[in-house]
Amino acid sequence: MGMTLLNMVLFQGTWCAAVSAPLSYLAGQALRKVVIPTLPLLVVISVVWFSLFYVLFARIVPQVNRSILENF
Repeated sequence: MGMTLLNMVLFQGTWCAAVSAPLSYLAGQALRKVVIPTLPLLVVISVVWFSLFYVLFARIVPQVNRSILENF
């Protein structure tokens, strides 16, 4: 895989995590398992999830790329 494709996967993965964060928390709130005091906190949660998954994917994607190249 080219680096641009891997960077695209990295970016798309982080955006998916950031977008799914509010949905997950709102579903938890509907089930009365999570309490969200104010809705603007969902923006903070999304930013944290984006940052967390970006760091995780940035560390994992190069390792996966190396293992794929070693197997060929």
